[in-house]
Formats: sequence, structure tokens, C-alpha cells
Amino acid sequence: MGCFSGKGLGPLVKVDGKMNRLDYIEILDKHLLPFIRSKHHRQRYAFQDDNAPVHTARDVKNWIVQQKVKVLPDWPSQSPDLNPIEHLWHELE
Repeated sequence: MGCFSGKGLGPLVKVDGKMNRLDYIEILDKHLLPFIRSKHHRQRYAFQDDNAPVHTARDVKNWIVQQKVKVLPDWPSQSPDLNPIEHLWHELE
């Protein structure tokens, strides 16, 4: 998993095997939050994922609300052609 913003590349996290909702929350907590805090200092940003089932689990949504992560609203479900990180993965290949 990885992330990026206009302020730079975020951490790249290797996921072994199939990820579940608790794995995803742990990755967000240990990697996404520190990246947001260090690069954005509560400035404007919008978190986006691809709405895969593990990303939309109730536990994940609750964690995002509790942590006050700003989410890009109304993103089409599982739309890799619209997801900018898919272009980054393509370049890395």
C-alpha cells in the first residue's frame, strides 16, 4: 500500500497475504496519520481509497471519523481508472 500528495510521497507499506479491516486500520494508524500530520499540519488534504470492501468496513469508517481524517466525498466504488495512485503503480512497474 502507498500514498502520495502534492507535498510528496508517503510511506510504502508491504502487505503480505490478504488484508482485513483490522490490518487496514493498523496501516492507516501507523503510516497514514503520521504522514498527514508531518506533511499537512491540518491543512487542506483529502484522503481517497478505492472503496474496496476492506476500506468500507464499519470499523474502518468509524476509525476514520474518530481520527478526523478528511475523506474525498462521493468517490465511485472500486474505480481504478480514476484512482491517481494506479498511474503511479504503473510507472513503478
